[in-house]
Amino acid sequence: MDIGKIIKTKRKELGLTQSEVCEGICSVTHLSKIENNTTSVADDVIQLICKRLNINIEEEKKRIENIKLMLNKFREAMIFGKEEVVDEIADELEREYYYIENSELRILYKLYLMRYYLFKEDLDYAYKLGKELEDLRNKFSQLENNLLNHFWGIYYIVNKDGKRALEFLSNISEDYYYSSIEIDYHLSLAYSLNSSTLLSYYYGSKALEHFHKHKLFNRVIDAELVLCMQLAKGDKNEILLSISKFKELLELSSTNYTKAIILHNIGFSLMRLKNYTEAIKYFDEALKHKKRDTYLYLTSYYAKLFSKILNNDIVTKSEAERGLNISRKINSKKYEVLFQTMLFYIDNDEKLYHFLKSKAIDYFISVKLEDHIDFYGQKLIDYYKSKNDLDKALYTAEKLINAKKM
Repeated sequence: MDIGKIIKTKRKELGLTQSEVCEGICSVTHLSKIENNTTSVADDVIQLICKRLNINIEEEKKRIENIKLMLNKFREAMIFGKEEVVDEIADELEREYYYIENSELRILYKLYLMRYYLFKEDLDYAYKLGKELEDLRNKFSQLENNLLNHFWGIYYIVNKDGKRALEFLSNISEDYYYSSIEIDYHLSLAYSLNSSTLLSYYYGSKALEHFHKHKLFNRVIDAELVLCMQLAKGDKNEILLSISKFKELLELSSTNYTKAIILHNIGFSLMRLKNYTEAIKYFDEALKHKKRDTYLYLTSYYAKLFSKILNNDIVTKSEAERGLNISRKINSKKYEVLFQTMLFYIDNDEKLYHFLKSKAIDYFISVKLEDHIDFYGQKLIDYYKSKNDLDKALYTAEKLINAKKM
């Protein structure tokens, strides 16, 4: 950082105006040029300004270099999945907040703070900070622009919106792509959400190579997990093989987050085999490793209740209402629709069929929830048949068949 920027940062940190700083030394215009590094200036003027602001130039340079180093370590620790180190550095950076806020590192810090909230599964704060950063995007460097696109990609992956995730990830520059350790991993997840199994497997394999190369053991498990998820989309034998591989990964995993993801995927694979009783057990186990009232918690909570319905077990209204309340609390439109549908189903209410016809079925088709299309679609067809409305029953059946061809 040049001297002018150090002066400007220190002045703002102390809450002083340019007039207060330059009084008796130079004009406000001259100080403004010094701060913006647009003029040459005599050493004695710099010394007087530094004395007034109590600036030791060498110490300030060391301070800003130390903050830059901390920011690099902060991002690296998040990539490596070192939670204790991440929290420690986050606290150190917070102590420098007012200095950073008035420095050239302000945007980079906010970007890494967004990544930190994603790392801690605090999606609300991540989203709010992301929107704040969007308003500043026209001032971004290429690196900052790439980072925001990458972090939005992660945000939408966590929210299971593969389409939006790919919109951001595809806007990342070639230089950033080749320098990033984890971008292939996130591309693999995004393509997986978009049901692009081959592309997901391709990027997952590349991610596995990167993580092995950098000896990131926890991330190797993450990449192996994504590859297993693609295997779990195959036929019965492939699903059984994926369950076996998931269980091997479970033995190797050390973090609650990874354990929760693996347990959930075993449950999901068992659902595909229609072994709902065992699936419920694994979703229950996954919930024990997840933070309550988060999006990730909701995925296993809903899967558990829906498995119970498919297994003809009793799901209470209070269980579904709890899910609906969490959905609203975290602003998840997807799970709000799913739990509202479930509540109408539990109530055995006529409202269910109106809701399916007017909203839910189209939503299930748009997000490719095949098990919901099958289950609730059949309920709607049976309802029309019971009303002797065969035209609507036939129309709905054709709509569902066409949806599964898409």
